[in-house]
Amino acid sequence: VTPGNGPRGVPPGRNYSFDYGCAHVAVVDSNLTAAQLRSVVAPWLLRDLKASRTTWRVVVMHHPPFSSGEHGPSRKVQTTLA
Repeated sequence: VTPGNGPRGVPPGRNYSFDYGCAHVAVVDSNLTAAQLRSVVAPWLLRDLKASRTTWRVVVMHHPPFSSGEHGPSRKVQTTLA
């Protein structure tokens, strides 16, 4: 069961955050459109990370903005979230 604290306007349970010890983890659905990431997820993520008082803040998503791996970086994530 995922927390229901993600942004409104996108499918529930695919964007959320939680604290674990001294870390705050935000999970982002990078399969959303660039428009959804820019207009809905990015403002939520910024507010969420700013509100955290934990030592560590970690953002997790399937498509990395920067990567030298086999699949490379995600330009969409670079331009909307990074």
